[in-house]
Parts: sequence; structure tokens; C-alpha cells
Amino acid sequence: MFDAPQASRKKSGIGKKVVLYAVGGTVPKFPGATKVIMECIGAGGRGYGDADPPASGQGGGGGAYAKRTMSLAGITNLYLSVSGGGSMTTVRAETSIGTTLCAAEYGAGGSADTPGAGGSAAGNTLGDVKFAGGTGGSRGGGGAAGPDGPGGNAAGSTGGASGGAPAGAGGNTAANGGNYGGGSGGNSGGYPGNAANGFIRLTWM
Repeated sequence: MFDAPQASRKKSGIGKKVVLYAVGGTVPKFPGATKVIMECIGAGGRGYGDADPPASGQGGGGGAYAKRTMSLAGITNLYLSVSGGGSMTTVRAETSIGTTLCAAEYGAGGSADTPGAGGSAAGNTLGDVKFAGGTGGSRGGGGAAGPDGPGGNAAGSTGGASGGAPAGAGGNTAANGGNYGGGSGGNSGGYPGNAANGFIRLTWM
């Protein structure tokens, strides 16, 4: 069975139901729905922390964004995988090994001297609309891509902006990445922040 959604709302009169998922699992097709809009945000990458300078502790990259609209003909369930660091955020048909319908790539983690790249809008990211996550910087994390556009690159120790809600901004030095998909800030003198997990929004129609 599916985990409880983070939030939901029904728009009366136009037959839409929007559900936001910060967790994964099997989701039955909403009764009466004939189409679904799927939006995925990949997880952010974790910044690097090093208590022994001169390593600079580079920031992690932001997650990518993907959106796809499709018919539900022949589909009874969707299987959601909401990523943590290092794994894709995906929507699949029916089961965890079903056909991938929508997917967003995660941001890469930072290293001692190399910032993490943002999740790519090419490659494994799948959708009708795709935007890349922002690249980390010297301790700042990259912003997650969102419905308004790509995630912003970090500027030095300042995290990059998000591509629009519900995507999150990148963290500043040693700070957590913003929910959802923001890369965390690195730290040249201690622990880095935690990267934000991915996210899925379904709009049943």
C-alpha cells in the first residue's frame, strides 16, 4: 500500500485532484481520472565536509525537474520512488519494476575540491518538460530545478535559487539544502549540511 501523501486538495468543479508526495509506494488511480500530470524533483547532493583544511568543502548539486502528462488507459496503479541522495525520483506503471513514466535525476555530491553537478535534464531524466538542477559552489549548494525553470548555481558560499516551488534552494556553507531537492552546503572546517530528498506531485484529471 502507498504511504500517506504529504498534502492534497481537490479543485471543485473542474475535476482535478492534486496530491503531493514526499514518500513513495503504490498509489491507486484516482477514481474517474483519465489522465495524470506527473512532476518529479530529484534529490539534492550532499556537500563535502573536511575538518582538515586546505580542502575547501565544495557544495552539492541540486536535483533536476521533470513533468509529463499522459493518458491512464490500461493503468490501474502508479508506483512512486521518492529519492534520497544518489537515487532517481521516478513514477512507474503498476509496480517497482514497471515502465518508467516520469523521472528526475539527483544532484551529485561535492568533493574536497570539486563541486557537485546538478541533476541533468538529459540522460535519465524523463518528461515532456525537463530542467537541470544547479551546480554547487565553493561551499554553497546548487538549487533544485522546478516548474519555473532550472535550479540556480551556487555563488561561492551562497546556495543557488530554486526553480520555483516546491523545489528548494541550495544551502549556504554547512547548511541543509532546501526542501525539495536542494543541494547542501559544504564545510572546510567540519560537517556539511544534509541534502534534501526528492519529491513527486500528481495531478489527476
